[in-house]
Amino acid sequence: MADSDNSRTLPAVTRRRLLSASAAWLAAQMRSAEATLAGDATDNSDPVLFLWRQWMTAHDEAERLCELQQRLESRMISEIGFPRVVVTGGDREDPVSAFSMDEIDELLGDRPERAEAREQARAALAEQQRR
Repeated sequence: MADSDNSRTLPAVTRRRLLSASAAWLAAQMRSAEATLAGDATDNSDPVLFLWRQWMTAHDEAERLCELQQRLESRMISEIGFPRVVVTGGDREDPVSAFSMDEIDELLGDRPERAEAREQARAALAEQQRR
């Protein structure tokens, strides 16, 4: 019975204790950081806290610029729409929208009899993109 698994003593540090201690330590660190940020502390002695502040400032600016870009994009699409041309006369019977020069070339191919239609479609798309 000396080799029995039941006679083993449990370690002092268990997974549950480690997780609860880690959670308590993180909570204390967050409270300390929040208290420092709430005051007018300009102490940069803690390099991690200093970097975290810089990251938060950059993140806030990135978020602001992202929202601005989305508003401008939405406004541009509602006022102008997506630059596109409707291509007819290709290998397909129905008209197809093309959003790039490559799509125009793909739809109309390089046949000489479609050269004029291809150039007109490319010119119309270039005009819309310029607007």
